[in-house]
Amino acid sequence: MEASKIAEAQASLAALFSQLGIKRIVFVDDEFRLDFEQASGIFAIADQQELTKIDVLQRITFTDDAEINLANFRRLWETLDDSQKHDLFARLPRRSELPKPDEKSAALLSLDYIVVPVLHDIFKGIPDIDYRELSLTEWKRDGSRLLDEAKTNKTIFFFDQDLSKEGGSDREGITQIQDTLRKASEKDSQVICGLLSHTFTPAQAYDEWKKFAKENNINESQFILVAKSEIDDLASFVHMIKLMVLNGPCNTLILSVSSAIEQAHLKAKGKIEEINVFDFDHIVFRSSHHEGVWELDTLIRLFGIFQRDIIRETVGIDAGVNQSLERIRKISNIKSNPPAFYRGKSWQIQRCELYESGDHINKFHLPLELGDIFQNSAGTKKYIVVAQPCDLMIRLEGDTPGKRRPSVNVATLADIVLDKPRDPNAYYELPFFDEETGKSWYVRFTSTHATDILVLDMCVFQPDGMSKFVINQECPSCVIPAWQLRHKNVKEDLTKEIQLYLELKAKIDSPQLNDLVFRSSVDRIFKAKIDDSVKGKETLNYTCQRVSRLCEPRASAMLTAYANYVCRAAFEHNFGEPPQTP
Repeated sequence: MEASKIAEAQASLAALFSQLGIKRIVFVDDEFRLDFEQASGIFAIADQQELTKIDVLQRITFTDDAEINLANFRRLWETLDDSQKHDLFARLPRRSELPKPDEKSAALLSLDYIVVPVLHDIFKGIPDIDYRELSLTEWKRDGSRLLDEAKTNKTIFFFDQDLSKEGGSDREGITQIQDTLRKASEKDSQVICGLLSHTFTPAQAYDEWKKFAKENNINESQFILVAKSEIDDLASFVHMIKLMVLNGPCNTLILSVSSAIEQAHLKAKGKIEEINVFDFDHIVFRSSHHEGVWELDTLIRLFGIFQRDIIRETVGIDAGVNQSLERIRKISNIKSNPPAFYRGKSWQIQRCELYESGDHINKFHLPLELGDIFQNSAGTKKYIVVAQPCDLMIRLEGDTPGKRRPSVNVATLADIVLDKPRDPNAYYELPFFDEETGKSWYVRFTSTHATDILVLDMCVFQPDGMSKFVINQECPSCVIPAWQLRHKNVKEDLTKEIQLYLELKAKIDSPQLNDLVFRSSVDRIFKAKIDDSVKGKETLNYTCQRVSRLCEPRASAMLTAYANYVCRAAFEHNFGEPPQTP
């Protein structure tokens, strides 16, 4: 292991342990038993030049004869006390690569031959940390005393999972952790336990840690899980330890803020109850009615106005919350690198903020808006509404109640594509758009479609967001008043079109009649199909479905970018040549 990487890991861990108040680290592994066979197995295959760098081994005269060298090593071993043997064993150079099959011994059947010396080099060199290495036998002898001392010296106890070389089981480390945490609770000792195991990969470590803590009823803030193979990547090793010890303070912060939010909710409820019925009616119902807005959205907005200020006031003066923030901030800022394999889930949470799901907006029959995303139900192509919000609004009052201005009979849909367009001004990025991978997709301004807005309006009235209309079908009861009136107007318009279709069909037998009467756009991005098999229940379907919505303020930012693209200046071509430089 490179000295620079070890030094960097030591610096990060020293800062981390300082913040946690750690004074001692105890590493329990059956590799530490005072066994000459164990030590000699490593000595026999070690690089001789590396061996000569160890002070105590400089007493040996090395030869070309491996048996003579081993005999000399045995004689030296017998002269050392237990402390010297522990130190020598830890410093014996292990190979960084797996041994060849004919070189394997009982000492090399796991990753311990790499893990033990690396952890020794790291922990032994951290200032102000009392680092100890114990065999299972020594732990059973000294463990109770070390737990007593942990009342004043906060300690991390690392256990190897498999301690079978000393009579334990291949899960002995788990048993010892459970016992240690139980005794620590009884003694009121300050401890964190860590388990080192080769039974899972670094990529599985975090999920295994959560699972292990739950299955064994262990407090996550008192437990660290480390994949042995992760020791090879020290930056990743440090980062995972940091995240695990952050779990406790983060949970404390979440509980504190959650409590503040609950209090804020009650106070906000009280504020709303103080609003007299005249103002409540005006704010929630009459203003929503006038603007064609769902009353529940206005009520949620009203709650949010009060909650925001109350939460900030409550949390901002909470000493416990501020202490948690300061502690977490200091730990979080300690240098470490997330593992390359780790694919976090933060993008999924961010995606919830950026997009509303089709299930939500369709189930509640929310009005058509800027940023609504549609898919061709006969394929996978997606489009997004790029239109001025006021043009899309349906109001109950004005010159055309339940309708838009006569000039607004089409809506612009722009293609959503996976590949980023070359022109940086000709697209708008949709971050985390892909539900499976979190990759960005792009709104391509060079590919737009003037689409009959009636086709899109039809999606509002269906719980699955499909563009569908059935003659004589009633408007869903939960549709807001402005759009109930819109449904009446849509019903009148489409009934006339269907009647026209039926009249033409009786005179003209043509498979193109559908497209001629019910064309969705000039380029027919959505195909129409009419089912007239049941008289009085004729059904018109388009291959169009509302599947999602880009939320504000991103939707408005997209519209601004599109407007800038459309309004770009066009200059005469440049025919001037720059003057020659003398």
